[in-house]
Amino acid sequence: MLPAQPVIPVQPPRSSGGKMGVGIGIGIGIGVLLIVGILLAVSHRSQDQPSQGDTQTTTTPGQGPGTQSTPPGTQPPQAPQSEYITYSDASGVFQMEVPREWLSKREESETKIDNTDSHLIRAAVYPSDAQHADLDGWISAGIRVSILTPPPGQSWQTDWATEWQKKSFNNLLNGYAKFQDTNIEPIQLGNIATSTTAVLGESPTISEPEVARAYIGFTQKYLITVEVSMPQSKRSLFDSADERLRKTFEIDKKVP
Repeated sequence: MLPAQPVIPVQPPRSSGGKMGVGIGIGIGIGVLLIVGILLAVSHRSQDQPSQGDTQTTTTPGQGPGTQSTPPGTQPPQAPQSEYITYSDASGVFQMEVPREWLSKREESETKIDNTDSHLIRAAVYPSDAQHADLDGWISAGIRVSILTPPPGQSWQTDWATEWQKKSFNNLLNGYAKFQDTNIEPIQLGNIATSTTAVLGESPTISEPEVARAYIGFTQKYLITVEVSMPQSKRSLFDSADERLRKTFEIDKKVP
């Protein structure tokens, strides 16, 4: 028999080297970090960009950079309302601009003037706190228009209408217990020629003196009286209403 051989322990095979194993571990770690970085970048980018279901701000033609469109469901700002509106009489004979909050009333009737048949149109536009705003009588605040038309097929004669105009001024002033008035002078009232006088008057019928102005004119078709009045304490309202009336009163306005 052969003599027994000494047992030599078998060593497990070594790896390529410890440094190489460490390098592989570091490489795997760097790869993981790169993947995480890419995922985070993609996530941030998706948050910055709206998806197809998101609402996007749009602009309309004429809007410059940085101009935002009106949000859905809201109304654009409205222009402030004018403090005046147009009063167009139901007769179709005249119109004028008056303060928006004023009230109005009117009537038409058949009457006689110097034994001549005539059709009378009367309208009053006045503030709600007017002490008097009668169609036939006293108007302490507001505007009153009276128009007389001759019989069908006839016209007012100039000489006769001139005398009627003088009498009308006297009748208006006789309503005051005491008054101061200006000289009667020609003036343009809207689209017609009239004569006018301004008055500061007192009467037992009204609680305080009033400022007033009368416009009286005529054409072959119409005899026209327009009165504007207001308590003296509201002189500024009287001035603005009278100025607007003078600019806007129109008779027989042609509708285009």
